[in-house]
Amino acid sequence: MDRISQLSDDLLLRILSCVPTKDVVATCLLSKRWQFLWMLVPQLRYNVINHTGDYKSFSQFVYRSLLSNKAPVLERLHLNLGPDCPAIDIGLWIGCPNLEELFLERHDQDSEMDFTVVVPSLRRLSMMDKNYVKCGRYVIDVPSLKYLNITDEAVYNVRQIENMPELVEAYVEITQGVTHKFLRALTSVRHLSLCLSLSEIMCPSGMIFNQLVHLNLYTFAQGWWDLLIYMLQGSPKLRFLKLIDKHDSLLFGEETPIGWKLPSSVPECLLFSLEAFEWIGYKGRRGDREMATYILKNATCLRTATFTPESSDVGEKYHMLKELASIPTASTSSKLLFD
Repeated sequence: MDRISQLSDDLLLRILSCVPTKDVVATCLLSKRWQFLWMLVPQLRYNVINHTGDYKSFSQFVYRSLLSNKAPVLERLHLNLGPDCPAIDIGLWIGCPNLEELFLERHDQDSEMDFTVVVPSLRRLSMMDKNYVKCGRYVIDVPSLKYLNITDEAVYNVRQIENMPELVEAYVEITQGVTHKFLRALTSVRHLSLCLSLSEIMCPSGMIFNQLVHLNLYTFAQGWWDLLIYMLQGSPKLRFLKLIDKHDSLLFGEETPIGWKLPSSVPECLLFSLEAFEWIGYKGRRGDREMATYILKNATCLRTATFTPESSDVGEKYHMLKELASIPTASTSSKLLFD
């Protein structure tokens, strides 16, 4: 303990930032030097599961420790809450005027909980909703947000996300209920990963992703090929495109339908900006070949096209490579890479 106490305050605060806030507060009993150090910790972590006692005592602890925190900037607030947590508490806790990063996780028991995230200072937001039934409504208004990560498995969730003009990077995985307004809130993003079920939105027309340069699209959802075409049409500066045909939930990638509808004109990004195309988990099915052919035959600036096959069979992989190598490419300098 003496050796730890000899460390600088800055280093101790970094160490304490990795510890649950419940344990951080307890350090005030160690010695006189530690009496007030816990109040300056820039990252707070609350988990109702680790708290002994009822929800009321947990809530009081969160309020007291938040009000006692004197850190110049609250870099990160991690909340793992249970079914007894009312929305009013969440709203007050995340309403810190100097909060920069928020991680919020909800579970099945929280299905009726509505909440609003309106934090002008927030730069990073991670939300995980592991609810497979009807869930509550949430509204997000974060004008300074740079990084967004949403994993939402609720079947019927009401989502309202708006005012993210500074957004740089986003990962969005939503089971159902995607709206045009939701996608429109992402149009300022530069790096976008989409893992969507597109049963409700088959034509997000009129959306222009003027800043988008890097797109990752997961292909397990029905209609991903339509979403890809619309994203290509609406992303004139796109430089990097990655298709990912695998998913943590073990869902199988949806095959591109044979004879899928081609756009009436070649997307601008294929003609003037796309430099790298990658397909992870490529299966070489007829519809997949059609999609690969369309991109290779129209991407005039393409430098590399990388295919990582799902199959480990040498003969099957050779057959896929032979088919891909026979496709005429629009770019004379492009390289075909086969992992």
